[in-house]
Amino acid sequence: MIAITSILFPALMVAAALNDVREFKIPNKFVAILIVAWPLAAVQVGVPMADALVTIAVSALVFAMGFGLFAAGKLGAGDVKLLAAATLWVGAGQAAMFLFATTLAGAALAIFLLRFRKFPLPAFAMEHQWALEMHARQKAMPYGVAIAVGALVVWPKTAFFFF
Repeated sequence: MIAITSILFPALMVAAALNDVREFKIPNKFVAILIVAWPLAAVQVGVPMADALVTIAVSALVFAMGFGLFAAGKLGAGDVKLLAAATLWVGAGQAAMFLFATTLAGAALAIFLLRFRKFPLPAFAMEHQWALEMHARQKAMPYGVAIAVGALVVWPKTAFFFF
């Protein structure tokens, strides 16, 4: 069972990132699984109740700040929900590093997309709908990729990492 716990979070983060690249959406089912599975995983690995409560508070704060960014048109709703759910899994102790790594990954992604969209698509890329969409959407960015990178950077320092 511990192996499932250790694989679930990174697998869902990668799935969310890939879906965001393909469709510019993060399915609610990924976020829901992360939120529902987290307390079970926390009990399984022995996260102290006080730490769990602080982590929930930090996750709620991340959600509130993300909602502000959503209201300002800076983040998508799926991004905000994924950020908050991922914060549960990385824990309060790694939340700042997670947000910092996510911000750096987001900056790198933005720079890449600016360069990618500046030039015509190569012929081989025109066969892929997701590449056409990524190239055509001048203002959209699949920030789920940055969130996944940030989460996976800090994943080895969490209570759920067993490899």
